[in-house]
Amino acid sequence: MLVNNFHFQPHAIPGPKSPKLSDSRSSSAAGQAASGRSEDLTSGVDAVRPLLDRLQSIPEVRSEEVENAKARLAQGEYSTSQAAVETAAAFFNLS
Repeated sequence: MLVNNFHFQPHAIPGPKSPKLSDSRSSSAAGQAASGRSEDLTSGVDAVRPLLDRLQSIPEVRSEEVENAKARLAQGEYSTSQAAVETAAAFFNLS
C-alpha cells in the first residue's frame, strides 16, 4: 500500500531477528545466550516484585485527607470567594 509516497504494509510488525540455522553462531551458543536473557529477566522480575507488592499495599484514597476536606467543607472554608479563586488558580496551575 502506498500512503503519502511511503510504502506501507499493514500488520507487518518489525521485531528482533531470530538466529537462523545458517547463523555463524552454533546452536549451543545461541541456547546459552537465550538462557542468559531468561535469567536476566527472572532476576529483574524478582527485583521488581517487592516494589509492586509495596505499591499495591498503598491505599488509593488517602482517608485522612478526605476527612480533613469534609471537616473544612462543613466549617464553610470552601464557601468563600477567596476559596473559589484559589481553587480555580490551582486547577489551572495559575498560582
